[in-house]
Amino acid sequence: MADQRAPVRVLIVDDSEVAREVLKIVLEGENDIVVVGEGRDAFSAARLVEELRPDVVTMDVEMPGKSGLEAVEQIMARCPVPIVVVTSEPIHDTPLAFSAIERGAMEIVTKPALTDADSGSSLRALVRSLSHVPVFQFTEHDSRITAPPPADPDTEVVVVAAGPGGLPSIVSLVSRLPAQLRFPMLLHYYVVPELGPSLTRYLAGACKCEVRPFEGERISLTPGCIILAHHQPVEFVSPLGVQSAAGSFSASGLFHSLARVHRSKGVGVLLGGVGTDGVEGLLALRLEGARTYAEAVPVHSALREAPHSAITSGAITNTCPIEQLASALS
Repeated sequence: MADQRAPVRVLIVDDSEVAREVLKIVLEGENDIVVVGEGRDAFSAARLVEELRPDVVTMDVEMPGKSGLEAVEQIMARCPVPIVVVTSEPIHDTPLAFSAIERGAMEIVTKPALTDADSGSSLRALVRSLSHVPVFQFTEHDSRITAPPPADPDTEVVVVAAGPGGLPSIVSLVSRLPAQLRFPMLLHYYVVPELGPSLTRYLAGACKCEVRPFEGERISLTPGCIILAHHQPVEFVSPLGVQSAAGSFSASGLFHSLARVHRSKGVGVLLGGVGTDGVEGLLALRLEGARTYAEAVPVHSALREAPHSAITSGAITNTCPIEQLASALS
């Protein structure tokens, strides 16, 4: 039987007519995606989203006049929809794109060329996957918020994980931490390898602590330093010793290794994000007597999936908003 699913409807926002035409050709290359509209500037973006109701928006953030950042904010406030930042800048140096993600955009990609079949195929696959992600306006918070206890003096290391779309929560957390943490922190958040250096600089600019990427085969964690694991699977192998691991990039795998090595002296934190990665590992950590935290994400938010799954599974000892969480950890 033929596939009867409706095509994915996309709105392109870009000040370049050539870029819009290339994106249209690439996106419609397999006949299951249709471009329903084109915006020439950020001023028209929110209006077009409200009129056309696309499944996905591609957004160039560097446009003359009103920036794409403001357009992302307006869209997410007035008519939320999955947004992909499509940039012509080198992907290793994209501070504006990360600012867009902090405001609600879901992913960053470079503008594809007509001659690059792989990048075109990847963009189409991304648009298809995001078209199924429900995005809602933020309203009320989870009613099961619990007051976090003060930090345990025996804490040896804190692991913070977030699913896709969870970068705003990470930035909100690290920006509230003091300059002198008495324990090391490991952040687990996936971006493609090319974006790792840019994300590291972005987080370093948002917080008072030193931020370094996980690189190589093995490193030693030091108090006061935040290590970013962004694409390489990692695991704890000794107190404060972390090394690259076999298999896929997994928050649950990392939490499992934290439970094995640090037991009750490790702390696990799951922030907002899509998916349920991390839940199983947090449950193992809690069974060791460790403290486990989940961000209290607004109820009507797609990014509630990961922390809500952890809460309902019994893997979480405390649920609280970012402000309280940062205070408890510091």
